[in-house]
Amino acid sequence: MNSCKKSCGYCCTLRVRLSFLDILRIMKAGHKRKDFIEKDLKGKPIIKMNNGKCYFLYRKNKKARCKIYDNRPKICSTYPFFNDSIKNCDELKTQKRFLQ
Repeated sequence: MNSCKKSCGYCCTLRVRLSFLDILRIMKAGHKRKDFIEKDLKGKPIIKMNNGKCYFLYRKNKKARCKIYDNRPKICSTYPFFNDSIKNCDELKTQKRFLQ
């Protein structure tokens, strides 16, 4: 599995579907469901986006950071899970824009 070295935040522009356990973990960390969840076209819970970026994304010293890094959705912790040959996020920009 690859780990992020650039902290560009590209992955935080992708739509992320939330599992029931993801939602519980984030709520247990002190966040209110209504603040971070919206529904996709199928009515499934996804992380709310602000100006095309994840609700939990913030910038520190020009690097992307996650407010819930230790409690982030499982799909976020395993990304990029679909291609071990990808070396950095610049290669991801042609990939699908929805994580499920």
